[in-house]
Amino acid sequence: MQIENHIVGIGGVFFKSKAPEKLTEWYKKILGFSTQIPFDNEDTAINFKWKTFSGEHHNTVWAPFSKKTTYFDPSPKEWMINYIVKDLEGLIRKLEMENIEIVEKIRKYP
Repeated sequence: MQIENHIVGIGGVFFKSKAPEKLTEWYKKILGFSTQIPFDNEDTAINFKWKTFSGEHHNTVWAPFSKKTTYFDPSPKEWMINYIVKDLEGLIRKLEMENIEIVEKIRKYP
């Protein structure tokens, strides 16, 4: 089954780091990242605000996490990418039809 037009952008890039605070400071100093936000009890997230060609406003979070974080559980991976999805419920139905396990319920953020 082909899934079309569900993903409209990157909602977040999350990865584990030995020193997330120092890494965030490096991003700010060297690369000019400037908008730091609190995120899931971590103070290392950086928020990018952007607009699509059609005028929709979105945010992408760039967040180094401590190596000890449990935020990625149950995955043992060192990184995670979240997508901005339109019709999330429709996408989940398609994934379930393909026997893809959904490990968590939908969370809504402001």
